[in-house]
Amino acid sequence: MDEAREKLLNKISKLIAMQDSPNKEEAETAAIMVQKLVTKYNIDTDQFKEIKTKHISVKQEFISVGSSRPRKWVKLIMQGIAYYYDVKPIWDRDKQGYIIVGFDVDMIVCREMFWYIYRAFYKQAEKIKVEDEEGNSRVYREDFLYGAGLAISNRLHNLKDEEKIKKADKNTGTELMVVKENEISDYIEKNIETVKGDKISKKVLNIPFMLGQELGNNLPLNKQVE
Repeated sequence: MDEAREKLLNKISKLIAMQDSPNKEEAETAAIMVQKLVTKYNIDTDQFKEIKTKHISVKQEFISVGSSRPRKWVKLIMQGIAYYYDVKPIWDRDKQGYIIVGFDVDMIVCREMFWYIYRAFYKQAEKIKVEDEEGNSRVYREDFLYGAGLAISNRLHNLKDEEKIKKADKNTGTELMVVKENEISDYIEKNIETVKGDKISKKVLNIPFMLGQELGNNLPLNKQVE
């Protein structure tokens, strides 16, 4: 490979990584630039795979949550983040955490965003002082966290769906999305034994739940650390 092509692939791989930025303007600019380079240099799906092989590899990472089953609000956070950042979460009961599978450029931001949201929610949940007749505030705290988790998960799903529509309208980034999905699926099939997880079926509607919804709907997503 000549030096000019090596520089081109490096540039495209960096722009691809920027497409998953929580900064919407930065992500959109990167997507447009990728599409311009793809068009200018006639880069097809096979060449995207070449970029992936040399510059963007599929890997797995472990996120420990310290329980044999994920709490519903934690599961909701993970589902939303995984959908938004194009990674696949697989629950490992023995290790008590999630195996995350995805492109290495997506893994860092996925992990950082997970812990940012997790800590922000838990910090606010600790302030919940509502108690039942027996003086138990834990149940209400879980309702608050469930409301927050449901709100942030729905929000991330909606944001991703909006981005997909925009990319389809502008014909930007669609080839890469297909490559990502295929490569991640192949990796999981070859390297990880999967089991079906429990469905989230909890239904709640009380003041702590609604307070949690308010937090989840308003938590800033353009930063990953406080």
